[in-house]
Amino acid sequence: MDIGDLLIAVAGCSLADAADRFAQAGIPVFPCVRGEKRPLTEHGFHEATVNSRTVSAWWRRWPAANIGIPTGHASGVDVVDVDRKPGGTGFPWFDRAGEAGLIPGWAALWADPVS
Repeated sequence: MDIGDLLIAVAGCSLADAADRFAQAGIPVFPCVRGEKRPLTEHGFHEATVNSRTVSAWWRRWPAANIGIPTGHASGVDVVDVDRKPGGTGFPWFDRAGEAGLIPGWAALWADPVS
């Protein structure tokens, strides 16, 4: 299952169930502070795992934890962070990178409010 299909499959799941589904799909996860990207584990993304027992234990301890995924080689998930600011956005540059063949496509788009 590719990451786009997995994101659709976990929509509506509890955080614990979604974290376990990612782990079962071979994507290592780690718990983060609710509403943040800050890891709850001592060694952060270095502790990311696909071990269901560990993942279950983390989400029993922190049921509202965000799901962290290490990006790049560790998970096979690449991320492009496009900023949106009151004075402009990086999306035109993202589009140019796509037109140049530097971005093969995307599975998901998350747009934070302008900050």
